[in-house]
Amino acid sequence: MLESDKGVVRPMLRNNARKPLKTAHSSRKSDRQKRAITALLDSSSLVVAASRAEIGESTLRSWLHEDEEFQAKLRQLREEALGQASLRLQQSASLAVERLFDLLASKDRIEPGRASLVRTAIDFAFRSGAYSDLAERIAALENAPPPQDTSDLEGNQTGQEEPADENADPWHKDADPAQGEPMQGEASQADP
Repeated sequence: MLESDKGVVRPMLRNNARKPLKTAHSSRKSDRQKRAITALLDSSSLVVAASRAEIGESTLRSWLHEDEEFQAKLRQLREEALGQASLRLQQSASLAVERLFDLLASKDRIEPGRASLVRTAIDFAFRSGAYSDLAERIAALENAPPPQDTSDLEGNQTGQEEPADENADPWHKDADPAQGEPMQGEASQADP
């Protein structure tokens, strides 16, 4: 799979293609990027993520700013993680509502910490549901075909000229010769 040219070893090209065959280096980079993405999702900082992925911090920063494929994969996995968290929060809403009713029905003093926890769980569940709905609506709008109606605010089709009126005076738009109305600046015969 390697060709030698005066002692220089380089990957062979496939059918005169310009890109070399996938080498061990690119496979190793892919493995390193997978570790980096996992570490980014689980770490509190970039420094910690780089350390966990066993790569240099500058390499990780470079991938985050310059490697579009890496950025897309990271974005996709973050969205999946958020979706899973949102689903779990929504599932916990029914349990939180049950606990709320238990607290309300209890004759004992309501512990402020428990009440706050229940309220927070319900609030997060509703917010995550709203976030999910909004994200779906935005995605649908982004993927929707452009609208067919191209009329402007006055009802004219954009990009098309209005049909010419044969009787209209091109120099005085306000004049209507068919109605015998005076042109701008002229006085009518009825005016003293």
